[in-house]
Amino acid sequence: MIGDMTIKNLWTTMTTELSDARADRAMRRQLREELSTYRTEAEIWDLLAAIDHSESREADQVRLILEQNLTNLRRPLALAS
Repeated sequence: MIGDMTIKNLWTTMTTELSDARADRAMRRQLREELSTYRTEAEIWDLLAAIDHSESREADQVRLILEQNLTNLRRPLALAS
């Protein structure tokens, strides 16, 4: 019985972690979609300035996505040169 509880607890922990990871990926995907509406460098820089002093995990995720969006905006310009 004790062995069964250990396995059951391990199983519960693993399934909870998988569920949390899926939810986290879905949240990041939704955030990327929402931030994709900022289409110009000026719009992206304005949003980055608005969250400049925020130290939250969410703000860090927004920064990473917006910085990637800036890179993607600049890439065609670099290729055209």
